[in-house]
Amino acid sequence: MTPSRASLLSAGMRHAVIGSGVTLLPVTIGQASFVGAGSVVTHDVPDYAIVVGNPARTLGDVRERRRRNDMARTETRE
Repeated sequence: MTPSRASLLSAGMRHAVIGSGVTLLPVTIGQASFVGAGSVVTHDVPDYAIVVGNPARTLGDVRERRRRNDMARTETRE
């Protein structure tokens, strides 16, 4: 990993998911956020945000999606 690439991976990006082909302008990526593939991120991404598109827009919250998925899993097991 080059030093410039390593400097992008700051403590704020812990557990963040960045899709392939993403263009990151000088921004801060929030903790546990999700950036969809091919997105162009022009503004800071808040913690736990799901952002997609060109320019990237907030689609939702990772925590809310996890809750829905967990509920769906428990319903299918019963």
